[in-house]
Order: sequence, then structure tokens, then C-alpha cells
Amino acid sequence: FSLNDSFTGPVLTGTVHVVSIVFHVVGAGGTSSSLVFTQHDLNEGEIPSVAHTGTASVVGGDVVVSMPTNANGAPGTTVDVPISLNPSASLDTFSTTVTFNPYVIGAMDINPTSATTGWSLSKDLSTPGTAILTMSGAALSGGAEDVATVRFNVTGASGDQTPLDIVSGSTNPGVTVSLDDGLFTVCPDADSDGYTACG
Repeated sequence: FSLNDSFTGPVLTGTVHVVSIVFHVVGAGGTSSSLVFTQHDLNEGEIPSVAHTGTASVVGGDVVVSMPTNANGAPGTTVDVPISLNPSASLDTFSTTVTFNPYVIGAMDINPTSATTGWSLSKDLSTPGTAILTMSGAALSGGAEDVATVRFNVTGASGDQTPLDIVSGSTNPGVTVSLDDGLFTVCPDADSDGYTACG
């Protein structure tokens, strides 16, 4: 697998996050893959650069924390995007941090779902591009459950995308967690019927 792309835009200063790559994991737990930069040109090679390679490892867990990869909304609208646990049976506490590009979407609120009605919920949306959630309540009884929704204001233009990067997630003591990131795409709604071109 290889990825070739180039980017132009305003002049950057300092240390900045310039791009996110979303991978879909197909390997079994315990497997890994090297991540290698074979080319890295800045200002068409005028600025010297050094690449640091990495490794992506597949880690299995008792519970998967996930967000959808098909989340979408039209510019200027608000969209509720769920956070799910699978399986959720017997879980009675949950915490997570999700990051995203604040120039594409902005987090306005976090709310419980029908499965977590009555749970206490603490949230922190004070940092642009970050949503932090801690909640607890009566033990859940199902398999896959949406446990919270993040309400986003769509600030980007049609075609913009941002990963919904689940940076961390935890639940009951002794339960291990796997993180399955999502993806948000800004799509046009030409006839303003509430349905975008993305579905």
C-alpha cells in the first residue's frame, strides 16, 4: 500500500498537525505493519526534512469503542454523531476523549442516548477540536449500544473531511478496550431537505 498526495496553503509556523490518515484495520490482534515515509518534500524540496517511521499495531480488547465512518452533514448545519460500545452488557461507567479538525466541525454538546438515560454525565468542550466525556449509571444489558451523541456544528466546506479520532476510552475496571475511529465528511444538501449527497 502506498499513499501519494500533496498540499498547499497558508504559511505554517511552529509545530503543527498537517494531515491525518485513517486506516481500516483488517489484521488479527497481535499483528502489526510498518509505516514508512518514502518521500517528504517541503516547499518542493527547498526546506530540509527528516522522516520518522512508525508502526501500527492491532490490539484486541473486550469492548470496542467506535464512531461511524459515514458521519456527514451540510455546511452550517448541526449533526448528532453517536459513540458506541460493543458489547455493552454489564458496563456502568464510560470515559472517552475524541479529537477532530475544528475547522471542519465544532462540538456543541454531548448527550446521553436512550440506553444511558439517567446516567450522570460530565463533559468538557472548552478546547476547540476536543470532546471529553465521562458518564456512569445503571449497568447496560445489551450488545452493541449507542451510549452518547456528540452534537457538531458543521463549519467546513463541502468536500472537507476530518477523522473522529478516539484518543482514549475506558470503562469498568478490568475491562480492556479497543478504539475504532470514525470519519466525518461535509456534503452538500442542494434542496435543503435534511439529506446530504452523502446519504
